[in-house]
Amino acid sequence: MDWLPEPYPGETFYSMLVRLHRYLGRPPYASFARAIAGRRQFVALCHLPCDLAAVAERFGWPDEQLDQLIHSTTTYGYHTAFASQTVRERALRQMKGQGASLQFTLGLSTFPVPMPGSLQFCRDCVADVLDRAGEAWWLRWQQLPGVLVCAEHGTWLYRSSAELNPRKRHSLMSPDEAAEMQSGDLSCRSNGKPPPPKLVELARLSRALLDAPPEPNGPAGQYQHYRHMLADRGLLRGTQHLRASRIQQLVSDYWGETLEMIPGLSLGTDEGPNWVTDLLRNRRKLAPPAQHLVLQTALEQVPEVERPFGPPPWLCLNPLAEHFEKPVVTRQRLVRDRGKLHGHFTCSCGYSYSRTRRPDGAIGRPRIRQFGPEAGRFLRQAAASGLSLRGKARAMRVDPMTVKRLEQEVLQKPESKCQGEFS
Repeated sequence: MDWLPEPYPGETFYSMLVRLHRYLGRPPYASFARAIAGRRQFVALCHLPCDLAAVAERFGWPDEQLDQLIHSTTTYGYHTAFASQTVRERALRQMKGQGASLQFTLGLSTFPVPMPGSLQFCRDCVADVLDRAGEAWWLRWQQLPGVLVCAEHGTWLYRSSAELNPRKRHSLMSPDEAAEMQSGDLSCRSNGKPPPPKLVELARLSRALLDAPPEPNGPAGQYQHYRHMLADRGLLRGTQHLRASRIQQLVSDYWGETLEMIPGLSLGTDEGPNWVTDLLRNRRKLAPPAQHLVLQTALEQVPEVERPFGPPPWLCLNPLAEHFEKPVVTRQRLVRDRGKLHGHFTCSCGYSYSRTRRPDGAIGRPRIRQFGPEAGRFLRQAAASGLSLRGKARAMRVDPMTVKRLEQEVLQKPESKCQGEFS
């Protein structure tokens, strides 16, 4: 039964079913569903089709072929572009199965940037492919949230009557049929004006994200990525607090009226938090890919500033740690004092040190601020093994008097509380 047509460039899986339905002489949908999935209840969804394992079993596809079909003919890559590997795998399993919680997994039901309510098409694209191939197909990148224009021709997209709701989920319509049935309802209230250039840019960015999604990186990883971007561009106060007003102004200046044309991207007029600051503070929930594209593109336009102690990550100088002298430190706090700039660096192992940058730009040697729990464990083990004072000092790379002071603290505090603090 491997008579499913080969996909055209950029074609959706739904569009492949539309063409197959046409090739078979447009049988009743129930009979068509039995032919492709073995049961009449198969639903022809347009964006993120589910129950695909049944189709694969019917056609005799191996699992790798089904995975390739999902990646190349659905919008899976776009909707999971900023998700972790775990979420990507879960979404893939749900698309192969019934997909009961797919909307919840990807956050689509609560995203402020809505999915298109009906399939969209570009009249120029339809005319081009009809002339070239003799038939038209639905392009998957024209069905993405926030995409109102054709990334190829820079013209407004049209909404078809192929609505994407449960009542019409069995309808099968091609874009040329949609173009013939109606004069066309534009995807946006254009008022006769051509699309603004930034709207075209967003469509092209969305298409690129769909075709080449980044490596898996969930909300926590995205949070760190944005922190580095902001720090590199001087958009943090100290090392933690956002320059929220400045960031929002940068986004507004770059995208302009485009933000007001797409639901979920408007910054509003109030001075309170909006989606930009919410996204930059978010470590747990998925956010609409369109918001990520808008924010990242605006931030990339800001030139990087000089980092007084170089870019992160910085070296950990804990001689007792396995990652000694490796760039693993991401926490830094800056303190200004009488023209000098002190950088306090803290590693996840608990080790902390400081460096001072003088007004002439010279950076002093590191000074230990805190050894962390490794000091307590090492000194207890050294005492049990009979290691000499000088041997301990060499291992910890401090002087013997410092070792004596640390030993006194270790003996006075429980092991779990010994941090090896320096005044």
